[in-house]
Amino acid sequence: MQGVIRSMFVLFLLGFFTVASAQLSPEIRVDRYLILAEKYMGEKDYESAFNVMKKILALQKEHNLTLSNEFHFKYAGVALSAGHAWIALESVKKYLSATGKEGQFYKEALALLNKAEQMLPLEPEMVVIPAGHFQMGCDSEGCHSDEEPVHEVKVASFELSKYEVTFEEYDAFTDATGRERADDRGWERGQRPVISVSWYDAMAYAAWLSKQTGKSYRLPSEAEWEYAARAGTTTVYSWGNEIGINRANCDGCGSQWDDKMTAPVGSFEANSWGLYDMHGNVHEWVQDCWNENYEGAPADGSAWTSGDCSERVLRGGSWYESPRILRSAIRHKFATGRRSTLFGFRVARSF
Repeated sequence: MQGVIRSMFVLFLLGFFTVASAQLSPEIRVDRYLILAEKYMGEKDYESAFNVMKKILALQKEHNLTLSNEFHFKYAGVALSAGHAWIALESVKKYLSATGKEGQFYKEALALLNKAEQMLPLEPEMVVIPAGHFQMGCDSEGCHSDEEPVHEVKVASFELSKYEVTFEEYDAFTDATGRERADDRGWERGQRPVISVSWYDAMAYAAWLSKQTGKSYRLPSEAEWEYAARAGTTTVYSWGNEIGINRANCDGCGSQWDDKMTAPVGSFEANSWGLYDMHGNVHEWVQDCWNENYEGAPADGSAWTSGDCSERVLRGGSWYESPRILRSAIRHKFATGRRSTLFGFRVARSF
């Protein structure tokens, strides 16, 4: 609570500075912000110092100002201390490019560069999903009422992670943020999909990854997920209407992991768009709030953010469930705070 109050105070103070400095030259306004940033740095409040220094960069861009090389070095250090590794990396590279070996802070900058690179998270491998439209939902035998009515959805091109987020990727997040590691049930970590994560956990990971990399990661919308899972098909599964043998991990899929545990990501053949484990292994959280059917659902591929938002949608089925739960159209709901060995997720990115 104190952190929230402090953040609000910093925003208020920045607003006050902006109004109070309106009649001053951009150069003088930069100096005032520098003094404020130094104050926060002295208090080791690096997030506030970072926000102030962003104001300076905004002034630079607006008025075509020249900032000192020392500023870029200090900004890199503040950004890194505030947890913005990607921004720190870019800023220290700018300093080193401008000053070379003759720079006043050359050795310190090299150390900062190494530390920033070490702090960068392992990013999920992403696949570009082409724009298009599809019939979302189910109109064949065995459909559930929440999968109806079938409706056309237009989806813009986006990126989706090739695999479900792994323990290796998720552990970097929990270790960096001091959160408790997700329970692997003794099934090993590494390249297995992370399990025992809630919707909130998945959202927090995406936010952290965005902050660390400077890219906008998020959960896919439900429509994006089904569009990507189908990969241009209209069949029950992306490979056809029958579950087949050893195409996925479920109770009855014919794999060595069936009804026992998760499989390492990428253990089965990818769909035609290069995505792995869209059927089975773990249920995957998406952005959308739960609605009992598709009446009034968005037709543009965006997330449905109205309805019962205390429960969110999961897609794809899991290692524990029967093949019918792996259908491309199947939908499930659970409370946003619920964790389970059946639950994981993958991330998306818009262009």
